[in-house]
Amino acid sequence: MDHKNPLPVIPSIEIKSKSYHMGSHWGFIFHARSYEFEYNAQIVETQSIVSDSNESGSNSKNSASFSTKDLGSRIRGRYQHAFPAIYIGAKGEDRAKLGFGVGPSEAVISGTANFYNSVNPVIFQAQSLDRSTFLNRVALSQMILGADPSLDPLRTYFLANINEGKNLEHLGVYMAAKGEIGTPNFNVVTIAQIQYLNNTGNFTPLEILTLLSLNNGAYSNRLRSNATWVVFYEYPGEYFTFQLQVTSPLYYSGFNRFRFSFIDFSIQVPIEF
Repeated sequence: MDHKNPLPVIPSIEIKSKSYHMGSHWGFIFHARSYEFEYNAQIVETQSIVSDSNESGSNSKNSASFSTKDLGSRIRGRYQHAFPAIYIGAKGEDRAKLGFGVGPSEAVISGTANFYNSVNPVIFQAQSLDRSTFLNRVALSQMILGADPSLDPLRTYFLANINEGKNLEHLGVYMAAKGEIGTPNFNVVTIAQIQYLNNTGNFTPLEILTLLSLNNGAYSNRLRSNATWVVFYEYPGEYFTFQLQVTSPLYYSGFNRFRFSFIDFSIQVPIEF
């Protein structure tokens, strides 16, 4: 996923210890930081193969062309990490530092992620199962994705009782209110799923849209890692401290792997206590 706005301005909080200078030009320091983020454009790269041949057809070659496509999904959340770091720099709190650290991190995320040209095989069981059994399997497939039920209790309630009354429609309305449901990315797989679900005669248009939105990755989770690396450069000014920080946390949850890449430039107001 990429930012549509590449330079978002967001507030953040950072706590750090005093510098423990160990040598003439190096030392240790402890950092802890927390800030919110939002990815509002999911970009995928598609590949097409073009075959070229001469008039006789005796020689041919294949060439690949790549293009990108914005799928319109978004993820928002809060990222926080704490890490001890070793730095290079002169002695003193008012001196520039170049450092590297490793420590635990956490990302609490929610939103949608469109798994391009993928399909939940449970969808194609709708005609062979009764409505109640099918919806129970849909709910189970959502749990297998690894979403944390404690982060969105109302969504979890609708999923747990998805086959009762109009809870599937209520789930769709709730997701729409949160901006997690919309017109799906139309491709051959999506059209096939819409036609398949419509042919069952068991689902309203809103219910079909809800099922496809679930299939395309309505998601919430709390992700944790014990070892996330961070590289930073810090330059203290007279009134402000300027800091550039680069990190790329990697998380695993269920069958999913998440990698975020953050490049942050911050202007900080030091507060000593």
